Amino acid sequence: MAKLVDPAETRKAPSVVSIVAALTSTTIWTLSTSRTAKLRKLTIENRTANAILLEIGETVAAVFTPRLPQLYCPSGVTVFLTEAEIPGFIFESSIIAQASAAGAAPADVRVTPEVGEY
Repeated sequence: MAKLVDPAETRKAPSVVSIVAALTSTTIWTLSTSRTAKLRKLTIENRTANAILLEIGETVAAVFTPRLPQLYCPSGVTVFLTEAEIPGFIFESSIIAQASAAGAAPADVRVTPEVGEY
């Protein structure tokens, strides 16, 4: 069966974003003006010595608000998530990530999102 494609959607994949401080909001996608977005694919590369929990959300009234369930990533592992594994939440502001542990490279957490903007 052919997959339906929304003609209003623009798929975008930015470069890798490095999270270097634990529990600090890091923007992984800056939303274009007057657009909304869905997270389509996500790659998480945990280069820390510990397993992490990654939270994905957005800023609401200057406060980080988680929008997806926490994502678990063991130490030294790269996790690949596809559309079928990511809840279809519609983001109305830039997409933010927070990791439970992180450090300066090479002990950082790297996140690469693929986003569909509408």
